[in-house]
This record gives sequence, structure tokens and C-alpha cells, in this order.
Amino acid sequence: MSFSEFFNAVKNAEFSFAGIGEWLTSIYYSITENPDIVSIWQFLTDAYNTYLIPLTLLFIAVGLVVAFYGQKITGIIKFLIFFVIGFSVGVHYLSPIIPDTVQIKSWIIGLVVAIVTAVLYKYLYYALIAVAVGYSVYLTCFAGFFIDATRIYTAGKATISLIVALVCVVIVLAFNKWAERALTATLGGYIVASSFSGGIFNLSSLFPNNEYLGTLIVAVVIAVIGFVFQFKKREVY
Repeated sequence: MSFSEFFNAVKNAEFSFAGIGEWLTSIYYSITENPDIVSIWQFLTDAYNTYLIPLTLLFIAVGLVVAFYGQKITGIIKFLIFFVIGFSVGVHYLSPIIPDTVQIKSWIIGLVVAIVTAVLYKYLYYALIAVAVGYSVYLTCFAGFFIDATRIYTAGKATISLIVALVCVVIVLAFNKWAERALTATLGGYIVASSFSGGIFNLSSLFPNNEYLGTLIVAVVIAVIGFVFQFKKREVY
């Protein structure tokens, strides 16, 4: 896909949330199945399965800390998030374009990029928030025009959606502390729910017709409680 094609796809809101989810999933599988990484990933998987309960409890504890005290450790959280993002970019996108004459493992390239992005997280964070919030609002607003209409792009629809998206980005950046509380509470809730479901009790069994609903409910409950807790404790941060 060329830059112009990518720009037009963004402008026309062609990248849906489902499509973005599939894209992220494809990157995950591409990395875990990478020949240079598969042995490392297998080692980590075997270790997790061997010590399933202790590691599950550890992840749940980490999730609770993130959900209830995320505002206090945002620096660490951002560092780790951008480390993972950098590693993924290095392995999935940069490694394949390295000439075959250069004998270097893809995980090494990923590690170098990960260190760079993690060190620069203070600057990259705002760019990521602007892009993520901006496009999410743009996509949601733009899609709202097509509930009872044919999906046809017009400059007017795009302009209104863009203005709303920009306003939301400004609001989020202006109330950054609130955004961080909400994001860390949500992340912590997801870690707790997914870890509990994967290692202790499969929450998908609670709702056979929707395998994600049980995990979602637990994650939302913890996220809401965590956000309220962080809000009440804000004066000590």
C-alpha cells in the first residue's frame, strides 16, 4: 500500500476497529512464529505452563497495581508499552527490509528499536494518544453518518468528523491526568480479567453465546473501581 493509498484509506475511515484488531493479531502471530523468536517464545510458553498458578497470581497482582495505582507508575507503564511497540516494529517491519547480506537476528533489531522507543516514550506518548484518540473518534463519528445512509465519502462528513476528533484530542491532552487514570485503570482491569480467565477460571464459560463477555464484565468492573480509587487518591500523586 502506497502512502497516498494509506492516506485515502484513513480519510475514508476504511480501517475499522475490527480491521485494526485483525491487523494487531496478525502482527502478534507474525512475531511469535518468527524463526528467530519461536524458540524464545516456546521457552516462555513452557515456563508459563509449568508455573501457571504462581505466574497467573503474579499477573493478577500486577494488573491490580496498574488498575489502582497506575497514575503513580505511569512512567514505568509507558516505558514498557513503548518497549513492546518498538520491538514489534523492529521485528515485523524493519527486519524484513534488512538486506540478506547483513546477518543479524530479527530479535536483535527489535531489541534495538525497542530500547530507542522506550527511551523516547515521553515524546512518543503524546503522539500515540493523539493518533489513537483522534482516529478512534474520527472513525466513530464518520461511521455515524452511515447508519441510515449509503456509505459514501463526502468532504463535509470528513470535515465534521475531523473537527470533532481534533476537539476530543485537545480535551484528552488538556486533561491528561484524567486520561492516564482511565487508561491505566482499563489496562489493569484487562490484565486481571484475562489472566484470571486464562489461568484460574475460564470466564467465557459464563456466557456460552459470547466468549468475551465474561472477561469484559470483570475488566470493566475492575477498571471502574480502579479509576474511582485513583481519583480519590489523586491528592497524594
